[in-house]
Amino acid sequence: MPDDFYSEMLNWLAIFAKRSLEDFHTFTHDAGLTMPQMNVLMRLYYHGPSDMSGLMDTMLSTKAAVSQMVERMVQQGMVKRGEVDGDRRARLVSLTDKGRATVEASMTVREGWLKEIGEKLTPAQKTEIGHAIHLLAEAVTRAEGKDMPVEGPAAPAAHRQSLAERDKKT
Repeated sequence: MPDDFYSEMLNWLAIFAKRSLEDFHTFTHDAGLTMPQMNVLMRLYYHGPSDMSGLMDTMLSTKAAVSQMVERMVQQGMVKRGEVDGDRRARLVSLTDKGRATVEASMTVREGWLKEIGEKLTPAQKTEIGHAIHLLAEAVTRAEGKDMPVEGPAAPAAHRQSLAERDKKT
């Protein structure tokens, strides 16, 4: 049975990654963004405002390349620059409302196909799969040493809400 577990997990991961990445790539293209720009938006969404060196680490790129990308994103209205407290030379990059809405719309698109799958399952199957996924999420959370609670289907929305509240404080 363990071999079946790993085989089924690998099969599901391949299906999930293919579909999720295809939808994400299509959304990014339709939004007029590049994948590196979307990576910056995601980093800012999940980790909050960043200085340029933090974005350089994320992008594994040079300061000049990151500066040019950020400038384009400022012009698109996705991010804004501000000063770092105590260092007027350093710049802090953060999401605008448009940038935040773009990230959240990308999540909605990527999650949309999961609803399609749900329509093909019986209520009993949804319950069984939901329970199994909850167990997996808890195991991953414990393995990563994270303290973020896993609260069933509402966890992603609850996590997004906590991120939005955090950003309002900054």
